[in-house]
Amino acid sequence: MPRLQLPQDLPELLRQVRALPAPAVVAIAGGSSTGKSTHVAQPLQAALGEHAALIAQDMQQGLRSRGLSGELRWDAPENYGLEETAEAIKAFRAGRPFDWPTWSFLEQIHGPATTVHPTRVLLVEGLYAAHEHLSAAADLVVYVEARAIVRLVRRVLRNHYERYPGRAAPGRTAAGFLGTVLLAHERCVRPQRNDAHLIVETDPVFERLRTRFDLPALTPVEPIEIRRRIDIDPQTHASLVETASGALHLRVQSGAACYLDFPVDPTTAQRLVELDADAW
Repeated sequence: MPRLQLPQDLPELLRQVRALPAPAVVAIAGGSSTGKSTHVAQPLQAALGEHAALIAQDMQQGLRSRGLSGELRWDAPENYGLEETAEAIKAFRAGRPFDWPTWSFLEQIHGPATTVHPTRVLLVEGLYAAHEHLSAAADLVVYVEARAIVRLVRRVLRNHYERYPGRAAPGRTAAGFLGTVLLAHERCVRPQRNDAHLIVETDPVFERLRTRFDLPALTPVEPIEIRRRIDIDPQTHASLVETASGALHLRVQSGAACYLDFPVDPTTAQRLVELDADAW
């Protein structure tokens, strides 16, 4: 299966999208924090300009999640507007405008819907953008990948600085990612890879995250034991450490500087110990 690496292969991805007969639907699926939005969908939309519209399945959150039960809870496919996505694609194919909801992650409520007007390309981005029948509805299915440790660090930073500023406890975010998020990924998200026309691997370089979030260097507490260390890029690694007080911390260091250092509970720590360094 063809495989691209972004950002360097963006021109090739753009070439393939432009070669599709209009009206074209591009499904951009993949796990949480793989870079579907920032590395793939948004650069494509910027390059295509007025010829592309973008809808994000994240905006459908909350429509059915109240009282949602089961192991996957919020990460279950039915919480991501599969039927609404299918209807949006039908409207786009028919040349009709359609409304798409907005969602406030901080307030956990929906805002006014936005109207999506017919154009040449519809980019559909989300965890389940190619789930079941949605795959057949797309002209090009792009599956986006990144290693689990890279996704974990991205999700912690994204939630802390962008989606839930002042409210997202990094330890809780890490626990959720290593719990239901990875469980949903293996059961429901990754199977979409089988229907992909193209695999895209996003850039794992930590320096881009450091610049994006303007991360300050921290002064971490010296560990007495390093339980697990996983390389993120040649200069950066994530470590599970135990401090002198017996607390367990997840720490991200790049070169001689530390940019993330937060406590994790014993269950999360054990999952980090067991995490496959090469898991996607």
